[in-house]
Amino acid sequence: MNDPMRGRIRELLRVDSEAETSTKRLLAIVGVGAALLLLTLWLFSGGVTRHWNGMSH
Repeated sequence: MNDPMRGRIRELLRVDSEAETSTKRLLAIVGVGAALLLLTLWLFSGGVTRHWNGMSH
């Protein structure tokens, strides 16, 4: 009775670790996408502030 339960727990843990790995991969993709978006927005706003230099400062 104890052994199947232990095997099931181990199986659940293995599935959980696989889910954790895919979650980390997803977070990494989202993080890179957000960083690129922020960089693009920063460059765009930098160009806009340079264009409207008299008004911004």
